Amino acid sequence: MKTGQDDKEMQLFLEKIMAFSNKTGIAFITGNIYGGLAGFWDYGPVGVEIKNRIKDAWWTDFVRNRDDIVGYEGAIITHPKVWEASGHLTSFNDPLIFCQGKCKKKHRLDHLVEDQLNIHTENLGIDELSKIIKKKEVNCPECGGNLGEPVTFNLMFNTHVGPVQDSSSVAYLRPENAQLIFSGFKNVIDSTRVKMPFGIAHTGVVFRNEISPRNFLFRVREYELMEFEYFANPEKKNDCPDFDEIAEYEINILSQIEQDHNFEEDYRKISVGEAWEKRIFKNKWQAYWLAISVRWFVEALGIRAEKLRLRQHMETELSHYALDTWDLEYKYPFGWKELMGCANRTQFDLTQHQEFSKSKMQFIEQTEEGVIRYIPYVVAEPSVGLGRILLTVIAEGYTEEVVKGRKRIVLKIHPRVAPYDVSVFPLQKDEKIFGKAREIFENLRTDGFIAHYDDSGSIGKRYRRHDEIGTPFCVTIDYETLEDEQVTIRNRDTMEQVRIPINNLCEELRYQKRNYKTR
Repeated sequence: MKTGQDDKEMQLFLEKIMAFSNKTGIAFITGNIYGGLAGFWDYGPVGVEIKNRIKDAWWTDFVRNRDDIVGYEGAIITHPKVWEASGHLTSFNDPLIFCQGKCKKKHRLDHLVEDQLNIHTENLGIDELSKIIKKKEVNCPECGGNLGEPVTFNLMFNTHVGPVQDSSSVAYLRPENAQLIFSGFKNVIDSTRVKMPFGIAHTGVVFRNEISPRNFLFRVREYELMEFEYFANPEKKNDCPDFDEIAEYEINILSQIEQDHNFEEDYRKISVGEAWEKRIFKNKWQAYWLAISVRWFVEALGIRAEKLRLRQHMETELSHYALDTWDLEYKYPFGWKELMGCANRTQFDLTQHQEFSKSKMQFIEQTEEGVIRYIPYVVAEPSVGLGRILLTVIAEGYTEEVVKGRKRIVLKIHPRVAPYDVSVFPLQKDEKIFGKAREIFENLRTDGFIAHYDDSGSIGKRYRRHDEIGTPFCVTIDYETLEDEQVTIRNRDTMEQVRIPINNLCEELRYQKRNYKTR
């Protein structure tokens, strides 16, 4: 059970990170000049650069650099029948409960149970949750008052299409991207030459009318989701030719077995191959994509492996469409929380859309035995919120150090997702040095670097500014540069400085970026 000290530490961390994000231009509550709007965030100059680089890294590694995944971008508002077929209109609900004491506040019931009792609640019904809080005598966390009877609340934002607002014009802002992939499945297979197995990836903004948005960027009402559906022939759903690539890779898991036996550690370490041999994973492709995702967070984003674990959903947690679901969790200062989900959705969604639309969702395949037709099987659906990754990158990278008796705040994030690759500083205020610095700055841009130019303030203050926002390298130009054509590169993490010829600058920056080591 969470203690008051846990809550206090979580609150202190979030307050510090939010203040830091405001100061450095990462994120701001939207409409803050009017008091803000809960659950909606604006991204500042630094935040939007980090966010876009994370998204570009994900799209490059999971779509552009693979032969088996293609992209798709559906509309934010689609035909309402899509949400009827998917079950969102009837089952996309959260349990809501009101305080009957002094504060009269509303609470999301499952979050209340999780926070107060440390019980996983995903897919526990409203009746089960109600029994739990009555049995455990849970009261309002704000004022200690009694809680009323829970009710359900649909999370979809609705709107109207066209000038007339009646029942025939009702539409919905998409609460997920997955259904755009499923409803657009025929568009992809009819317009491309994809072969099984293959995936369809989608990124874009989704909307969920959360009862109680909280924890900064962790739980919000509008966010960008990155996900893909990976399809396979249902008769060959465990034929994974790429599995050997990750069979020896070690992962941290908390399976149903550990949870059933109240495993005392946060996780146990095991290779992906061994986990599959022991049938801890129910599908080979799902095991593959979970391992690939863990490796991506470690190698591409610099997240420490010991702060990542794969937690399997208990049978009571599973969604109606899922055979098996795993969450990739990160150990935030406020506990282990979901960073990415990965469900085995079977043939549920395509079957639903075939039934509701009367359109064939079959894949036609030429085999040695002849032509076969089948509804593809979704072996894995890795799905992650971009804002949640950003929060994780900040939580992982935010560091306070004491250097020569003075506090230094530095954002030690992977250079691949830093807002700038490099910042260029003219050391002295001299037009010749300014000119040389601008020349080097423009050459870096021409060479493909995201570069920043800064000639304001002392050199120490400039270093500190870029330490705070995560710029990995700073290049200084001085009088000696005019004579020997050399510049000084300063490393953000170590603060070490080396002097190199200008002609080697791009090569050296690429080398250091490519060989960056996580702490």
